[in-house]
Amino acid sequence: MPFLAAGSVALLLGLPIALGVQAPNLRIRPRDGFFIVTGAWLLASLFGALPYVTTGALTPVDALFESVSGFTTTGSTVMVNIEGMPRSLLLWRSMTQWLGGMGIVVFTVALMPI
Repeated sequence: MPFLAAGSVALLLGLPIALGVQAPNLRIRPRDGFFIVTGAWLLASLFGALPYVTTGALTPVDALFESVSGFTTTGSTVMVNIEGMPRSLLLWRSMTQWLGGMGIVVFTVALMPI
C-alpha cells in the first residue's frame, strides 16, 4: 500500500508537468538538459522517500537521506536494523541504488562528447 500511495502522489504531480511541457517546436539546449536532469534527480529523491515515510520505517529526514543516498549511489544509510525492515523496503532501497548507478553511467556517457 505505501508504494501505491507514493506512485499516486508522483502521478498526480507529474502528469500536469508532463502535459504542460509538450510543445511542437521545443528545442532543448545542453544547458537546459543539465537543468532537466538535475531537477529529475531531485524529484526522484523526493518521491523516492515517500515509501519509507508512509510505512513509518523512517522519519521524513532519514527517508530523504536514504533516498538521496540511493539515487546518488553514495552507499550511506541511516537504517539501524536493516534485517528487520520489510522486504518491500529492502527491494525499494536496492532499486533506488541500481537506478542511481544507471543514472551515473548515462550521465557520464552524455558528458563524454563535451
